[in-house]
Amino acid sequence: MPDRGSQISFGSDIEAPLLARVHGERNKKHQHEFHPKTVTRVVTRIEALILELLPIQVDLDELQSPTSSILTKDVVEAFSELAGDFSPCMPFALLEARRYFAYQQRINPSDSDENAGRKLACEAIARKIVARTPIADQYSLLSKRFTVIESDGDESLPLSALESAVDQHATFFLSSNEAQRCVFALWKGLLVQQQTDDGNIEYQLFKPGADEQGFLAHFSPDRIAVPRYQFVIRVAFWIAIQTPERGFSTEDTILYVQLLGYLLEDIVKVYKIGWWACISFWQIVNLLIYLLAGVAFVYRCFDLGTLNEEKQAHYRMLAFQWLSVAAPLVWTKLLSTLDPLHFFSVMLYVVWRMLKESAVFCALLAVFAIGFGQALTGLDVADEKRDSTKAVINSLLQAFLGSPDFSMYDDTDDNAVNSYPFGLILYYVWSVATLVILLNVLVALFSSSYQESVDESEPTYLAAFAGRTVSSVRAPDSYVYPAPFNLVELFILPLEWIVSKKTYARINRVLMSFLFFLPLCSIALFETHISPLKKQDLHALLEEPDDFQEPEEDPEPYRNASEDDADSGEPEGMEISRVSFADLKKRLPSLERSVEGEILFQVLDLKSQLAALRAEIAELREEKGKAKELERESDDLKEAAKAEKIDMGEGEQVKGDKAK
Repeated sequence: MPDRGSQISFGSDIEAPLLARVHGERNKKHQHEFHPKTVTRVVTRIEALILELLPIQVDLDELQSPTSSILTKDVVEAFSELAGDFSPCMPFALLEARRYFAYQQRINPSDSDENAGRKLACEAIARKIVARTPIADQYSLLSKRFTVIESDGDESLPLSALESAVDQHATFFLSSNEAQRCVFALWKGLLVQQQTDDGNIEYQLFKPGADEQGFLAHFSPDRIAVPRYQFVIRVAFWIAIQTPERGFSTEDTILYVQLLGYLLEDIVKVYKIGWWACISFWQIVNLLIYLLAGVAFVYRCFDLGTLNEEKQAHYRMLAFQWLSVAAPLVWTKLLSTLDPLHFFSVMLYVVWRMLKESAVFCALLAVFAIGFGQALTGLDVADEKRDSTKAVINSLLQAFLGSPDFSMYDDTDDNAVNSYPFGLILYYVWSVATLVILLNVLVALFSSSYQESVDESEPTYLAAFAGRTVSSVRAPDSYVYPAPFNLVELFILPLEWIVSKKTYARINRVLMSFLFFLPLCSIALFETHISPLKKQDLHALLEEPDDFQEPEEDPEPYRNASEDDADSGEPEGMEISRVSFADLKKRLPSLERSVEGEILFQVLDLKSQLAALRAEIAELREEKGKAKELERESDDLKEAAKAEKIDMGEGEQVKGDKAK
């Protein structure tokens, strides 16, 4: 078994979670429903059965098909029974097995296709198991946290099935109806995280009682943690303008306090889950903003710390220039607030995929640039004078951007580099390599990335929306202070280890009610008057989608029995349901079975009829022993055909016919 603790690496979609801290105690003291060693054994058993199921490469589309001939009902039932009395951990264990096969896919390129199928199979089976679970139990199945034993003997961080899917970017699982119903309820605040007595965190309905829908019931600091309200708070991004004036103005103070709050938030995130797991497009943008603003802040401090007026003006201007460079990144960062919108989310994902693909191009370009730069600068210093290094570098950049300057390396130009004819030849080669070869490689990479991203746009959007929502509720503290108010929390944090748990909770609630008074009033008004959390919305989370449709299968035509109504309706003798709905259903094809399953049923049915015919012929020939043997064979084939039809979703009809 490979090293489970070393599966997180650069460029991987596999991440570790943010831990919830409850009154100063890390989750190492978490009370488990199932022991981590037990869960680990379930995971290894799943891995073994997946290897038995998929020993060879299979078509990935076949695994995703609802009528898959590989992941049949028998297969899903077998995996459901695999954990015995520990079935609540099955979706989590399947996704942890997916993590194992993803690791194998990276370290064993020769078996990449086989492990890709096994990874997707774990996802698909977990999705089917959740779908088979009653809707009232699905939220607990998705939110209950478990741990496993890592290769070094330590216990892993507590994770739920939904969090594990988000960390691994399990798009197929996250795009399911069941996962999205849970995610959307979390987004709206219909489901909230609650810590149970045994230390587990589960999703529970938010105040479902009819008498708890008043304004004061919704004026709660806990509502700040609802993802869509955190989204609104981040949209209200404060923008400060840095001006080249003496001293720190109000705009300067707001800007640097806000940046410090976001920096603290990212530092805590990196501390909790590690640097490599945090890498993303927006994290890189954040890092660049922090670096540029930090340099500007240092120059501003130099400006305040010196008495020389010329140096003050110089440092002040440098600070302004560095901060001006950060302005495009700040405005780019505002696009992250549009992630919940489908179009912008897909476009941002396309850009991120293109940037990742361009890493190959940048690597090739760096190797070429270093080689040609060394050659051309070497020709420049051949006369023991280094007088054209900057010009050489500038010419290489110009050629890459499509505007080469060949006169620099021509002996007819007085200002040319003294490298003719070798410099001109090398410059021709550099121009062809960059303009003709490398740039076309980049265009091809961008084209393929864009096409793949568009083809996967819908499940990718749903997975990204799920990731954004789950990351919002997986806050590192029990009390959510959005940045930059997390700086206030930093000052009261030592009280967590001094006062009692009840007192610390009261302090946080009072402080949050004061700091977020206006947002909390807006949230309460929104939930009670503008878009109320109605009782039927909460009950809809506990009803199967088909339960509230209630179609009328065999309706009667409208016939008005009232004498006051001029419209008497349809005349007697006319019927809508001359053919019963049950008879109409028999004429429809069954989409719950694959083409292979339908063929198998037809073959078994034909073989049973042939065996019955052979038995009748043997009986006519007075071959009683052979006739009985053929009759038993026919009965066995009929039972096999009936079992196949039951497995294909026509069980009630077959069982009824059998009873008759």
